[in-house]
Parts: sequence; C-alpha cells; structure tokens
Amino acid sequence: MVNKNPKILIIGDIILDKYSYWEITRLNPESSAPLLNILNEEYLLWWAANAARNIANLSWSCDLYWIIGNDFNWRLLQELFKKNHIKFIWRALKWVDTILKQRFIDIGYDHQILRADYEKKIQNLHLKDSQIEVDFDDYEYIIISDYAKGTITEDIMSLVYSSWKPVFFDGKSTNLNLFKGAFLVKPNFREFCNLIGKNIQNIDSEVWEYWLTLAQRLDTNLLITRGSKGASLITKSHEIHHIPTIAKEIYDVTGAWDTFIATVCYGISIWMNLIDAIKLWNKGSAIVIWKIGTQAITKNELF
Repeated sequence: MVNKNPKILIIGDIILDKYSYWEITRLNPESSAPLLNILNEEYLLWWAANAARNIANLSWSCDLYWIIGNDFNWRLLQELFKKNHIKFIWRALKWVDTILKQRFIDIGYDHQILRADYEKKIQNLHLKDSQIEVDFDDYEYIIISDYAKGTITEDIMSLVYSSWKPVFFDGKSTNLNLFKGAFLVKPNFREFCNLIGKNIQNIDSEVWEYWLTLAQRLDTNLLITRGSKGASLITKSHEIHHIPTIAKEIYDVTGAWDTFIATVCYGISIWMNLIDAIKLWNKGSAIVIWKIGTQAITKNELF
C-alpha cells in the first residue's frame, strides 16, 4: 500500500535568489556606461530550498535542514519558507553568511545580462557544527543537495547513511566517499567528467567507457544528465537505460536540477519504478525550463 503522505527530509546548500528587472533609458552621467533603471525586484528559493519548494508543490510533506547565517538574507528566506509551506529546521552560525545570488534581467527581452554572487565557502566545518538534529525515523526518504560549498562532509553523510533510508544525491563534489550508500546519484555531464578526472566528449562510446566503472565503485544507481542528449542511467544491477529529452527549446535552466531530484524522489514515493520516475522528471523539466527564473513544478502541470 502506498504511504498517503510520505515525509521527505532535504539536507543541503540553500540559496536566496534575487532577480532585478531593469531597462536602460540613458547613459550614466558619471561615465560612458549605460545606466540601469531597476523597475522591479523579487526573491526566490534556489538549490536545496527550491527542491523543497518542488516537493511542497507536489503536496508532499518535507522538512528542510541546514546551516544558515543569522543575517538579513536569512530573514528574507524565512518569509519565503512560510509562503511556500516549507518547514525549515536550521542551525544558525554567526560566522556563516547566507548565500545570495543576484541576477539582472533585461525586462524588454527577458534575458539575463549579469549575475552577482555574494558568498563565502565554508572551510573546515567542525563536526560539532554539522550535527544533524533530526530524528531520521520520522522520514521515508532523504534528498541531499550539495553544491560544494563545504557543508556536506563525510561525517554528515555517515550519519545520513546510518539511517538506512533511500538517499537521493544531487551533488557537485568529487569526493566519491560522499556517494557510497546512496540509492541514486545524479551528476550532470560536466560533474561526471570531474568525478572521473577526465574531459571526455558527450558521446555514448566515451561516456559508457567510464560509466560502468564509476557505478561499480559507488554501488549505486547512477544517472548522468547530458543536456540535449537526454539522460543515461545504469542501475545497481548494471541495467542500462537511455531516456531522451522531450524538451524542444530551453528558456531558462535555473532550478531544473532541483526539480529533477525532487520529482524523481516523489515518483519513487508513489511507487513508480526508477525509469518511470525519471520520465516524470523529464516531463517536469520540459515545463520548468520554459519559465523565467528559479521555478518549481506544480502537481497540475505534472499530471
């Protein structure tokens, strides 16, 4: 019987995304550069926070846990969590800054001309600061959203894997020890090249040469997203599947991978097999990349 309301725990890096919409009406009188007139600004959730937004939009219960800075951006995040019905369990550290990424969007053409990042990578996170203060027995599934900001460590993953819950890992790290024990690991093609330490071409013959070896080392279901070439999956039992993309055009890929990890986890939670869950993500991604900004899928769009 399907659990009517499985609970999902999401652990990972959290970003506050700021969009500044502008137009140019004149040159800057202080220089020869154009003067941007900011017409509107909005804040959105990105990374692990956007994965949580996707889960919440699909009417599933989830908790979002991570380290945060006790600053102004954190207060803005709290408002967005409340608005999106996301329960956030946090550990505030005075020496951590909440990451902000600001995008400048030409309102006339809806395209981005510049992104400014306000972030400091966490160095040498101590075990006492990374203790996960949740009861894993409260959850059926765990999502890890790791953007290599120094917060997902081997100590943390050891605690996660000790729960014996299915773990869906979307990460940029090249530390293979972080992935051992996951149900599903999803690098994109560039991240896959980093994992194997080689810059290969995005063609089947080269991908498959290293793909099986990596899957065997990790002992996991390994899915590589390959842009316009779709996605390639090798299961723990070494079955190979290729899922072609159904997206015809790409408008904005920001947040697409957050939608992936959330949608696949959702599919598994309603007792889809892994292939069908990936196809569900494929459908969802074709929708979100047509939206401007960091966006999430909705249940009505998916079904």
